[in-house]
Amino acid sequence: MALPDGLLGSAVRRAQLAAPDHLMEALAEPCGAAGVDRPELYLVDHDGATLTPAPRPAREPDPARALPVTGTAAGEAFTSQVPIGVVEGGRTRLWLPVTESRCRLGVLSVLVDELDEERRRWCTDLAEVVAQLSRTRQQYTDSFHRARRRQPMDLAAELQWGLLPPLDFSCEGVTVAALVEPAYHVGGDVFDYAVNEGIVHFGIVDSMGHALYSAIVAGLVIGTYRNRRRAVTDLVGTIEAMDEAVAEQFGGDRFATVGLGELDVRTGECRWVNAGHPLPFVVRGGTVEEVHCPPRLPVGLGGAPAEVATVVLEPGDRFVCFSDGVTEASAPSGEHFGEAGLRAALEGGAGTPAGAVVHRVIAGAIEHQGGDQRDDATMVLLELDR
Repeated sequence: MALPDGLLGSAVRRAQLAAPDHLMEALAEPCGAAGVDRPELYLVDHDGATLTPAPRPAREPDPARALPVTGTAAGEAFTSQVPIGVVEGGRTRLWLPVTESRCRLGVLSVLVDELDEERRRWCTDLAEVVAQLSRTRQQYTDSFHRARRRQPMDLAAELQWGLLPPLDFSCEGVTVAALVEPAYHVGGDVFDYAVNEGIVHFGIVDSMGHALYSAIVAGLVIGTYRNRRRAVTDLVGTIEAMDEAVAEQFGGDRFATVGLGELDVRTGECRWVNAGHPLPFVVRGGTVEEVHCPPRLPVGLGGAPAEVATVVLEPGDRFVCFSDGVTEASAPSGEHFGEAGLRAALEGGAGTPAGAVVHRVIAGAIEHQGGDQRDDATMVLLELDR
């Protein structure tokens, strides 16, 4: 049976007019006209371990209906980014990845009586529409945020998650993947990025200490970064502006280590400045090389102007920056995960998608500590497309 024209357009118009937490209800009628029943959005939690149904109006998230990413058809669709069909009583339940610019938001579940090729394509297109709608509608409601939480989030973490861009992003020329752990009790690590006219601007910040004060300092540093970036200030000037902002507000009692970079995706040239932060790595095939850059003092403590280091990436190369919570993760014996552990994880990730590598590295650092994480572990990875 041929599908009526204009159903996806109708779905978008209905969603735009509906309250943000009525998204799935707004899509039910155009789905029904396409022979697709019971659309339901499952959102991934901050740890990437479970998929929880997005709440409907007057209904809180139901942890009992959450599905583990590991060992379920929903999780397989989420991980593989390929639709998975499961026969249920003569009908097919289709699990479809909900992903926006490579950022994996969750999965869409639908029931279909007659899963022909045309209907399969329509459901795939629907999942693309749901990804775009989810990204925009969640700005106007707390329902999506509540659905992604498996435990209460402390105030410092709330402030810092509010600063972060999407963890994953991809466009022509470059892929960005990042992660901050622990998700619910972060202690000072943040990152940021923006793509402007072929240049990826990116930064990683580790604010002194833990809890609320560190989050406030991190917010000030990221706010300064965005302000200077949007004013087209160069890297050295941006670091100086950060230093002045933190020093003015805290009088030398607080500081943050910072690494800032700019990657030109057209030429592969990557420029980097370092204010007391661990030096980044370039991963080329199975080799890992440190990017040497003279450090200046952390922002907030004054010091000489930053110096710029330059490296040229080739297609397929990865530029990796990280916080000391990765390398200084300590086993019960006192042994650090160290640069050796990080290098080994990056070398072993050759051929593995960028996002999976970041998760593997952070998971390895946490496992090294016996699961008892005592500091933020943050990583940002940029991959120049082949």
